[in-house]
Order: sequence, then C-alpha cells, then structure tokens
Amino acid sequence: HNLLNQWLYTGPVAAAQYSTTADGSGSSSSSKSGTTKGKLPPSGPSHRTLRALPFTTSREAAREAFTNYHGKSWYQSRQQPVLTKPFKETYLPFWIGSGSLRVVVRGAEVGQEKLVTRYDPQTRRQMHRWETIWSRVRLNLAWDRQLLPEHEDMELYAGWKYNRHDVETLRPGSVVQLARPITPDMLQATQSSGHTTRRVGPFTVEPQAARRLLMARLESAERRAAETEIARTTGGAQVRFVDMECTWFGSAGPAAGGGAGARGGLDLMPVYVPAYVFSWWHGGTKARTFVSGVNPAAVSGAQVLDDTKLATLAAATTAGLGLLLGLSLTWLFWGAFVVPFILAGVVTRFWPLVRHWLLTTAEGLQPKQPGFFASLFGGLFGRKTATEGKH
Repeated sequence: HNLLNQWLYTGPVAAAQYSTTADGSGSSSSSKSGTTKGKLPPSGPSHRTLRALPFTTSREAAREAFTNYHGKSWYQSRQQPVLTKPFKETYLPFWIGSGSLRVVVRGAEVGQEKLVTRYDPQTRRQMHRWETIWSRVRLNLAWDRQLLPEHEDMELYAGWKYNRHDVETLRPGSVVQLARPITPDMLQATQSSGHTTRRVGPFTVEPQAARRLLMARLESAERRAAETEIARTTGGAQVRFVDMECTWFGSAGPAAGGGAGARGGLDLMPVYVPAYVFSWWHGGTKARTFVSGVNPAAVSGAQVLDDTKLATLAAATTAGLGLLLGLSLTWLFWGAFVVPFILAGVVTRFWPLVRHWLLTTAEGLQPKQPGFFASLFGGLFGRKTATEGKH
C-alpha cells in the first residue's frame, strides 16, 4: 500500500488537511465552491495531497461509447441526442477509502415456515395455513474484512453537482492504483476538444460525511451477508433483527459502529477521476451522459426513450389485463387503453426530467445507502459498466 503511505485522511489528519479554503483559513464555504477550469478548486483537500488519474480514453472512443449507449436497446429512440456544443473533459472528485473491518454477530430472529391450525370465526372451522414462527437465537459469528482502495465499494463520489448514481458508475476500481500527483499538463484539454482547459469539480462532501457514507454502505452489505450466513447455518427461511457490531480499523485506530466513526476507523484519499460529460437537451430538460476517461465501457446517464413503442406496450399490457378481468368495453377502452397510452407517452417523452427527479428523491430518502434505489432499477435508469463492485 504505497498509495496509503503517501496520502490518506484519518481523524486528526483530516482536520488539518481538509479546509474550506486551500490555505486552511476556512473563510469560504466549500458547499458554495463551483467547478473550476484549468486549476484546482480553492476549497477541499490540501493541494499537496491531491492525486488524479490521467485520461486514457480518447475523445473518439468516448464519442463511440456515447453513440452505442444511446442505441443499444429496443426501447430507445432511433434518434441520437443532438449535441449543441463539444462535450467536456472533466475531473470528478472521489474519496477513496481503505482499512479493515471486524464484524461480530451475536444473535438474530430466525423465522421457520410451519403449517398450523387456526380457528376461523367466519367459517367456524379449524383452518390449516402456513405461518412464519419467529424465535430468537444466540450466535457467535465473527469475520474480518480487508477494505482495499481498488474495491469499488470503497470509492465514493465527493460532490453533489451530479446524480450520485450516474457518477459512481465511473468508479475506477483497480485503476485507482495508477493515480499520481496532478501536474499542469493534466489540466490541459485535448486540442480537438474546442476547449483549452479541463474542468475540475470541487470536493463538497467533507471527509467526516464521506466516512459515514462509506461505513453505512459497507455495514448494509455486511448485514445482508450476515443474514445469508445465519439462514444457512440455522436452516431458517427468514432472518431479521440481526444483533451485529462493526469495528473499523485505520491508521488512526479503531472506531466502533457505522455512525460513530466520524474521526477514525477508515482512511480516506482524495482522487480525481477523469470523465467525458456530454450535455444535450430533451423535452426542455438538460440531460447528461457520462463516459469514463479511463474505461470507455463505463457509461451512464439519461437516455432518450421511444415514447410510441413504450406507450403502445403499456396500453397493450393493461388492455390484456382488462380482458382477463372481464372489464366492460367502456372501462377497457378508457381505463385500460387510452389513459395508460397517454401516461406512458408523457413519462417517456419527458424521461430525463422524470429520471432526474426520481434519482434525486431516492438519494434524499436513502441518505445512508447511496445508490440503493438506483441499483434496483439500474437498467432502466441507464447504467453500463464492465465490472461490478466487490469487497
């Protein structure tokens, strides 16, 4: 871990290395700092600690990935998004975590499906039915997990400008080991880009918040793993109310609990990840597509849907259900055909706006699990990547 030895953010070190201004004066708010052009933002991590990955994806490969992304599925419109200006070369801020984790499971409630006999007052008969019978079990399970920087679960988007679901599709994975100190030439745009400099996003997610988000994400994954292991060892059909404790270890020492590790437990490293940002308009809404600057197979963002195809599919589906339910012709025509056709057409016509609202709302409802809602509907919301996160 030579990477860790050179630049990391632990509890007390984070306070010294992270400030609202580059000189550490704290006279401006990091949340108000915007994207800069050709230079590092004045707020966030100390400039001497910043690292970045160089652009290895050419503009031609990025444009090809953009074209393929907007024409790969049957439900997409055949008309490609029209770009009104050249797409931008941007450095997106990421916090990269590392450390280790100790998980101890002391107990849980295990449910067994059993056939029971119950008296039904309506029929006045003894009825047989399946019920889940819950019982508390004591356990003594423990395991350790090494948390490496190249694990995608340890890579967190450190800004709020774009939807987290879109940007975290571009997590570099093992490529993060190639990060290096930022030099002036890395901030110069490609000559054919139409721009002289590259954009650099600010670190608006502070280390304490990033540490809590990473811990919550990992603890949720460990809880699911614990439930699976408990079900396997006990033979239970369902598992709930797991009594689990996580202890996080970093260079500043251990920190117990997902929410209590604001100043310890995980080390953080500030890394800039390159990306191409395509901006275009659809239905009066500005939409974006992101292509990784180190892996052209990683693409995300809004897509243009074919409103005619999806509206027809929705109407045909609801009409078929209406026929099975025996609806009258009036209800069948209006309720199962016309209304679904119109609603589906409107939603798909303004899908970039609807998608942005859904992802923004989901991120607000799931503050401890970034990407949880989006992961359930990854294909619909637009996500293409060659690898999935593992830990």
